[in-house]
Amino acid sequence: MEQSRELEGTVALITGSARNIGRAIAETLAAQGARVVINARTSVKEAHDTAHRIEAAGGVAMVAMGDVTDPAQVEQIVASVVARWGRIDILVNNANTHGVKAFEDLTLEDWRRTVTVALEAPFLCMKACYPLMIRQGGGTIVTVRATHLAPS
Repeated sequence: MEQSRELEGTVALITGSARNIGRAIAETLAAQGARVVINARTSVKEAHDTAHRIEAAGGVAMVAMGDVTDPAQVEQIVASVVARWGRIDILVNNANTHGVKAFEDLTLEDWRRTVTVALEAPFLCMKACYPLMIRQGGGTIVTVRATHLAPS
């Protein structure tokens, strides 16, 4: 069965896309014709592996490493995508925190990191991409939220 190419010519930035759900999203969008931007904060090898998997399947990908909780790094990520492809049509806010702990073991620092990644990072990415999307005549923003709870 031939894959739909309905996203041909679009550019999709997927935060937290080096592995897991983000990787699956990136691979799916690439298979539908989107040029995809693989983003991760620390998973350099996995980010490049994901890009290579997409390219081996006939897709187009680039890696844009950076911490999406840092406004300057978000601006740099977006600037690098625009420099290469001139646009961003789809933003998928997928970055998440890892390191599952039982709730009673969570520290305030753990909680603040979780809240920052879950709420501030999507805000920063949307603030950086929204004006570009408006100038382009539109775009799509999706925010994925997954919560991992460890048993006590």
